[in-house]
Amino acid sequence: LGARSPRPMDGASGYVCPSGFYCPEGSDASYPACPVGTYNDVGGSANISACTPCTPGHYCAQTALNTSDGNGLCSGGFFCSLGSSSPQPTNGSGVGDTCWPGHYCPPGSPSPVPCPS
Repeated sequence: LGARSPRPMDGASGYVCPSGFYCPEGSDASYPACPVGTYNDVGGSANISACTPCTPGHYCAQTALNTSDGNGLCSGGFFCSLGSSSPQPTNGSGVGDTCWPGHYCPPGSPSPVPCPS
């Protein structure tokens, strides 16, 4: 059954691309998921740029996430920057790390908080 529209949504010849995925033009049912470290909360997205980095203080450890909360809050003692894929990032690659000396990091920390003097 062929589509009669470039953006079919009749449920027979095509569907709206679901949130958590992106569907390049001509996609079939095997459309790509947003990668680890990202989410997409909008259906009908056509390219990977719709996959948004995970919200600071949260982590996105699996593909196809459709909420800005990702998989949950970053663990206490760690901070999760934009696009973190782990609740306990330790790689220092710009997406978070262990809390720094002289700072504290409660659960959901987007960055280390200096300890009071």
